[in-house]
Amino acid sequence: MKKKKGFTEGYKTYDTSGGYGSAEDWRQALKDRLQQEADIQNEDFEILEVPVNVSEKDLKSAYRKLLQKWHPDKNPDDPENAKIMTQCIIEAYERIKAIRRFK
Repeated sequence: MKKKKGFTEGYKTYDTSGGYGSAEDWRQALKDRLQQEADIQNEDFEILEVPVNVSEKDLKSAYRKLLQKWHPDKNPDDPENAKIMTQCIIEAYERIKAIRRFK
């Protein structure tokens, strides 16, 4: 007769005797992380030069205007800076759209 394995037998277990910190440490870490995310989101709106409560239509309009303004072909004097700004604008727009999609 084959002996049944226990629940933890055959599985890797982790030593938690050192602990992972107190509940208060976890709360503070979560609070800090949420604040970082809020700061990043506010920066995205600043990059696109729109208020936080902007409509989808106005957001898209501002995005397109900034892309035209900073397109490397329209800035032959400084194509590297234009390329960096274009990437920042695209990333900011995509982050805002992703956040709004899941709210």
